[in-house]
Amino acid sequence: MTSDVVEVLTRSQAAILRQVHRALLVGGEEPVRTALFDDATVLLNEHLAVVEDSVIPAITSDTTARAVLQLIWSAAAVKQSLAESFNVAELRPNELNKAVLHLCGQLYPYLELECTVLIPAIEAELDQTERAVIGADIAVRLQRVDAPERDSVTPGDAADRARALIREAQVVLGSLSPVGIAIKRH
Repeated sequence: MTSDVVEVLTRSQAAILRQVHRALLVGGEEPVRTALFDDATVLLNEHLAVVEDSVIPAITSDTTARAVLQLIWSAAAVKQSLAESFNVAELRPNELNKAVLHLCGQLYPYLELECTVLIPAIEAELDQTERAVIGADIAVRLQRVDAPERDSVTPGDAADRARALIREAQVVLGSLSPVGIAIKRH
């Protein structure tokens, strides 16, 4: 199956957001929430790695490279949040919520930059063959995000769903914040 790089990235974004959302809203025992959050951090780490290793190096023009630099800085903030959350299994429930909220505070702006900076750069600079080659490479590396129900989703549908999940999660996170921490939108 040939996959376009944009399609694979948007499926990955949706899978990350779905797991973060589930970690926030799942009822029951704390180990379940922790497992869901840990899974989300693994998906996010894999996503960041493929963007850094395979996608960003393909963007070569000076104009888009400057815009992508903003994405790189945002990715560094997400990685910092990930590093801080690696011991989340040992956290008390209220600390898990804080870790999730902190990660989301970095994650949402990063994913928004992917949608507004990286994807347009890919569309502007890469032809269909290059997009398919990179897409095939990262699809192999991101196999965990491909669930059967997402096989028939078009790139536009996946991008719309990812953006809708971002908006929904921002609303949910804003309402769950115990001290009224606002999730910044860029």
